[in-house]
Amino acid sequence: MQSGESLQVLTPLIAALLRGENPASVHGMDAANAAALSDACVVHGVHGVLYHQLSPSARWLALPQVLRERLEGQAKADMAWELAHKAELAASLDALADAGVDVLILKGTALAYSLYPVPSIRSRGDTDLFIRPEDLSVLCDVLERLGYAKDVVSQGIGYQINLSKTDRFGLAHTLDVHWRISNSEVFSEVLVWEEARRRSVALPALGAHAHGLYCLHALIHACIHRASHFHAPYYVDDVAYLERNRLIWLYDIHLLVGALQVADWTLFANLALERAVSGVCRDTLQAAEEMFATAIPSQVWEALSRPRRAELSAQLLIASPWRAAWVDLWAQRGLKERLHFLRDLVLPSPAYMFRKYNERRAWVLPYLYVRRVLEGIPRRLRRFR
Repeated sequence: MQSGESLQVLTPLIAALLRGENPASVHGMDAANAAALSDACVVHGVHGVLYHQLSPSARWLALPQVLRERLEGQAKADMAWELAHKAELAASLDALADAGVDVLILKGTALAYSLYPVPSIRSRGDTDLFIRPEDLSVLCDVLERLGYAKDVVSQGIGYQINLSKTDRFGLAHTLDVHWRISNSEVFSEVLVWEEARRRSVALPALGAHAHGLYCLHALIHACIHRASHFHAPYYVDDVAYLERNRLIWLYDIHLLVGALQVADWTLFANLALERAVSGVCRDTLQAAEEMFATAIPSQVWEALSRPRRAELSAQLLIASPWRAAWVDLWAQRGLKERLHFLRDLVLPSPAYMFRKYNERRAWVLPYLYVRRVLEGIPRRLRRFR
């Protein structure tokens, strides 16, 4: 896909197109650069939004042919996946409801069916679900009966498990199940399930049992999700990218800001201050404003600039990878929890190790742990540099 340097060059062009501008440098691109721009749109997750915005307009025909062909092809593939995934998700939600499991839909899928004019243009490879921790085992039983399998590699650290299946058309469907709002200990209790469920909103296009976060809760979640990726990569076609200003995340925030009512802004600022994430929220809103001219009320800037106490989460905005790991360690609630965190970080479960390294021989396990450490040190050093 794209190198970090190439993404930095192309990101402003993509943002300008999303803002409705008409950069001359895009129209004069040769085929190779147009292909690179298309790849960058996919990495940023905004190819569907661009296609939806540009294809009905006169600006579309002025774009390089390679870019138009790639955006159109990806849009058609996304529409096919969306139809299949919607059916899979609706069936899963119905089965979970029958088993007494109450679910909230998070992030991309919830926003696709509440804020975006066409769900398929909000690109994603999975759906995130938020449940009560006591419902996890029942949820896994239900989904496994529907053909889903737990991904062992996703287990061991944090508050999330992934379950995946491949449908009869060969399309993959993954459900990321969370029993806390974030895997990062710093953010894990910024929003608890009962609080989120009380103000949740229905998503009728996904069925009678589909609910998502209320817009101000979704905005808080979007802010902490972006911050949690400052040192944790996201993946596109199995390639890892470390990009704090991924455009689809900021575009989500741009749309969420537009959905807030006047009264919601006071509630949002108070919640950010109360949960000690005002610095993270301010930084994220500022990034959205810079990319998309997102309109933020002046009183919100003023409120978020005056935290009530020192915020541990704010350290993630400037921390090195080593410092970020320390922040997450310090956020643990006691010595026992910190020791468990270190154990899971350095010595995850044997099942995790066997799956990660595609190995089944028990006697190899000590060597796998050594390999994990030796591979992790240079990766951390590269991120530090």
